This record gives sequence, structure tokens and C-alpha cells, in this order.
Amino acid sequence: MKTPSDPDELELVRRAILEGRTTRGCCEWWMKSAGRLHQTPPFDGFLPQEVRRQLCDYVARNPESLRQVAEKRSEYPDRKYYYKVVLPVPELANGLFVEIIVFNRDEEFPVVLIVNAHEQRL
Repeated sequence: MKTPSDPDELELVRRAILEGRTTRGCCEWWMKSAGRLHQTPPFDGFLPQEVRRQLCDYVARNPESLRQVAEKRSEYPDRKYYYKVVLPVPELANGLFVEIIVFNRDEEFPVVLIVNAHEQRL
């Protein structure tokens, strides 16, 4: 596994996701993205709150599944990184890709946003 460029930020993101299991506000959906998933779920019944729950539980059991990715997309010049997890979902052959960004870097109450979720592409 590649060593993250900013291990402190990676750990902050991991903490926010883990806090999301018991504390609302630490790991939430960006509303526009949640609405998109509501309109076109990858399969029936798979809604944003289920993605959030599975993300928090999966990262708790598999902390190494959270990956830091250097942001190279020109439409996001304000981000150095985004974070991804591929959740194993039986209904999706390659799993569910979940994209996460840092919203608040507060050490005591970090906040991350889920900004995208779709079937993992190979």
C-alpha cells in the first residue's frame, strides 16, 4: 500500500468516519450528492443513510480500506486530497466506490462529507 502524503490528515478523516458511528455531524452527506443518490440509487433500497452506515462500520473494521488520493481534477483546485473507500456490496460486482472530502479540520470535532457514491469501475 502506498504511504499517504499527509498521514495526519488521513488519520483525521479516519477519526471523523469512526466518530460518525455514534455522533451525528462528523461524517455526513453533501446534500446535493445525497439527492443524486436518492434519484438514481445503484439498486433499489440503497439510500444515502445506508451508504453512510456501511462506510462507518466498514472503516471501523477495516481501517486500511480508507485511501488518500491526490486531487488532480481541475474543477477542485482548493483540494489537495480526496479520500476513497470501496465498500463490498453483494449486489455490485466490483463494490461501491465512496468519495469523501474534509469539510472541517478541527482536531476535536473533525467533519468529512460524502460527496459521491457509485459502482466501482475497473
